[in-house]
Amino acid sequence: LNRFYTSPLCGPTRKGLMSGRSPVTLGVIGNPRRNDRDAMPLDEHLMSQTFQASGYQTWAIGKWHLGGVSDDAYLPASRGFDHFYGFIGAFIDSYTHHSVMGMRLDWQRNGEPIEEMGYSTDLLTDESLKLIRERDKDRPFFLYLAYNAVHTPLAAPQELIDKYSFYDDKSRQTYAAMVEAMDTNIGRILDMVETEGQTNNTLIMFHSDNGGNEGMGGACNDPFRGIKGQVYEGGIRVAGAIRWPGVLAPG
Repeated sequence: LNRFYTSPLCGPTRKGLMSGRSPVTLGVIGNPRRNDRDAMPLDEHLMSQTFQASGYQTWAIGKWHLGGVSDDAYLPASRGFDHFYGFIGAFIDSYTHHSVMGMRLDWQRNGEPIEEMGYSTDLLTDESLKLIRERDKDRPFFLYLAYNAVHTPLAAPQELIDKYSFYDDKSRQTYAAMVEAMDTNIGRILDMVETEGQTNNTLIMFHSDNGGNEGMGGACNDPFRGIKGQVYEGGIRVAGAIRWPGVLAPG
């Protein structure tokens, strides 16, 4: 998709994706706070609820950030998802899975906190693959997979960071490694869909949630002006792709 636009912040973009409405019309143009202020309004009907009501298996994996820190009514289980694995807040350390704000664990499966080792991009993919592999094959599924890559704090396996040592900027090296790790893991998802014989029966959409953080996040929005948090092209025009073989023609 050559011209794909989002909100300049991740929270409002998620609200728009899940509700099908402009976050401005929802009255929540900022990111959710710790007290669930600016969370997705509870009277909004979400895409996941439509899928669930239609008999789909519905799974939310990764970053939620639509509320639920203080009120469980905002959590995925109350908003149309059968299964949730990931974190509730804005960002975590990719290895400790602790929130950088407050240094507390923010990693769970269906409401149960989990202390586990591993790089979050790999773990989120592992969970997604398990769900697809062990699903009820008589029912369709809706997978909402929201990686925390490439959000700060930047972190990636050292062997991947070393591949990008030709960048002088250390942040850029790690950012590039995070992109590659995410790309590889998305490939694992596509391979599983192929293995399960569902390629031609699956609509896949990929997009970023806002423009890159050039100041401290290692991103580069060239040739566009602006960064995350701004409404210049660099803050709102992002990578986007959609795939449905046999239905949507390539290109």
